[in-house]
Amino acid sequence: MLERNQGSLTNNTVIAALARVKTLSIVRQLDSNDKSGQLTPSQNPLDLSTADLNNMNSSISELPMHQLFLAGAHLRFSSFAARDLTAANFQGAYLIEAQFGQAILTNSTFSIAILAIANFLKAYLKNSDFSRATITEADFSQTNIDYADFSQCYGNLFKCIRCVGVYTSFINAHLPHAIFT
Repeated sequence: MLERNQGSLTNNTVIAALARVKTLSIVRQLDSNDKSGQLTPSQNPLDLSTADLNNMNSSISELPMHQLFLAGAHLRFSSFAARDLTAANFQGAYLIEAQFGQAILTNSTFSIAILAIANFLKAYLKNSDFSRATITEADFSQTNIDYADFSQCYGNLFKCIRCVGVYTSFINAHLPHAIFT
């Protein structure tokens, strides 16, 4: 298909939709290491929204994953630990037991995402958007949350021990049993 479309699958909307369906079908059949190997910075972005990427381990690769687009994706037991995910989009994603420890998530969005038992320990979250996210049993300890937006987020057991943050917004956030020290 690439040859017939001058190296692009996104110029024609029908071709782009067909490529997306075929790609998502193949992704569902891959194991965790194979799934992460499909995310490469040298290729044009591929819309993997709503993809089931459970058990994906992107930590095995050292390449930066700037502008990764996983809005609406289902990510259970997936690891992005110690990865550079600058400007990543996880808007509306389901992140269950996801690992983001020591990840660089500058200018990333998790707005309206569902995060349960998520680990952001020592992550760099400068200017990241968690607005209207549902955050349950998440550890944000020792993170940099400068300019991050947690407005209108809802959650339980939100832990932010020794976080560093200036101009961080928690306006209208509902976080009962949150721990801030």
